[in-house]
Amino acid sequence: MTLPVVFAHGLSGSPNGNKASLLKKHFDVTAPSLQTLELPAQVQALCEAMAPDAKSILIGSSLGALASLGAAQEAPERIGFLILLAPAFDLEKHRDTFAESLLVRPGLMTDAPRYASLLPPADMPCHVVQGMEDDLFTIDKSVSFTRRVPTASLTLVHANHQLDPWVENLVPLVRWAMKQVR
Repeated sequence: MTLPVVFAHGLSGSPNGNKASLLKKHFDVTAPSLQTLELPAQVQALCEAMAPDAKSILIGSSLGALASLGAAQEAPERIGFLILLAPAFDLEKHRDTFAESLLVRPGLMTDAPRYASLLPPADMPCHVVQGMEDDLFTIDKSVSFTRRVPTASLTLVHANHQLDPWVENLVPLVRWAMKQVR
């Protein structure tokens, strides 16, 4: 079964970045531009990108993972599987790193902790991929998240925040996720 895929890029990503481009080669992918949007507007963009009459595979990378958690709260009936890649669970700790982005989106650091604390609905399958060499977001937050979410699983990979060189494994992960959707 092939389902629509919605991809939420991260703070420095784009709808045409490496992960989105890879996914577009294999699936029917919608990747809205979230580059200038605050988190509530990102959630709205993701909800609008999902098919109204079919379940989507929702993939969020870094900051996009937080927006994806928001979309899981807003439109759970339209998400068949949630995949979070290197989620930005503690974005607020990196205010200096992302100072330039804050000029365009000053609310990110205020909203991020609230979105990072969201959990998907209890019946929504979820998988988290976390790089063990991620220099921004640590394993402990992803482990804590998966412990709190009964339907979540976690894959730790030898990779950085961008998940290089693991990213090629995203395609089989999405295919596997599609098979899990009922």
